[in-house]
Amino acid sequence: MLPHDRAGHPRLREAVANRVRLVRGGVQVVPFPCMAGSTAALPSAKLAICCPADFAFTGEPWSADALAELVGWSRKHAGWLVEDDRDLDLYETGPHEAVLARGASAERTIYLGSFERSVFPEVGCGFIVAPHELVQSFSAAAQQQAYNSPLQMQRTLFDFITQGYIGRHANRLRKAHGERRKAALAALRRGAFTGDLSFQAAGSYLVASFRNVSEPGLLERALEENRVGARVLARPGRREQLLLVGYAGAPREELFAAIGVLDALLTRSCRRVT
Repeated sequence: MLPHDRAGHPRLREAVANRVRLVRGGVQVVPFPCMAGSTAALPSAKLAICCPADFAFTGEPWSADALAELVGWSRKHAGWLVEDDRDLDLYETGPHEAVLARGASAERTIYLGSFERSVFPEVGCGFIVAPHELVQSFSAAAQQQAYNSPLQMQRTLFDFITQGYIGRHANRLRKAHGERRKAALAALRRGAFTGDLSFQAAGSYLVASFRNVSEPGLLERALEENRVGARVLARPGRREQLLLVGYAGAPREELFAAIGVLDALLTRSCRRVT
C-alpha cells in the first residue's frame, strides 16, 4: 500500500519486479488508496508498505478510521505492516513519533529508517525495528546479504550514535530545514498566484491544492523545462490538483528564483481553488 496514488510508486514496483525473478512463485504488488474501506479488496495480502506520517502526495493526513482499519486488517489476516520513516523527524518542529510502530499495533509493524538524509547519502546504512518474534529471522537474513555497508563505516556510525553526536547533528539539520521552510513559505506568500494558496508543511515539501484550467500535463512539463523543484499531482475523485514545492535541496537564492518562476507559470495557466 502506498501513500502516493492508486498507480503505486514506480521505484517500489521496479524493486519488487527485480526481486521476483529470484523468488520462486513470484510476488504480486497491488497498490490501493490510503483510505477507510480500501483493505476489503485485499484480504489475501501478506504485507502492507506505507508511510502514514507522510501526506505530501495525498494532501491530507491519514484518518483515524483508515489507520484503525489497517491495524485491524493486519491482525485479522496475520499480515505485516511496514512503516517507512522517510527521515520525517528532520522536517518537523516537534517530537517525531511512529504512527503504527507503537502501542498495540507495534506487534504487527516493521519500522524502517535510513541514515542517508540524517547523516549523509554515502553512508549506505539504515535500520529496522522489528517485532520481537521477527528479530531472529531478520538477523539471519542480514547475515546472508550479498552486500552490506563497509564494516568501518558501520563502526564509525555506531560511535557517532552511541557517543551522542547524532542527536546534536539532527538538531542542527532541523533548525536549518526550519529556517529554509519559513523562507520558502514567505516567498510563496508574496507571489501573485501562490500568495492565494493555503500551504501546509509535509516532510520536505510545502503542499497546496489548486485548480488547473489548462491541459493538466502542460504545467508539469513547463516546471520540468524550467527546472523548478515543484510537482503537480492529480487527486483521484477531485477536481483540484496538488502542488508540491520542495524546499530542502537548493540554496536559498536558487530557491527564491525558482519560486518566482513557479508563480509566473501558475499565474499564466491556473486559478486558485474557490
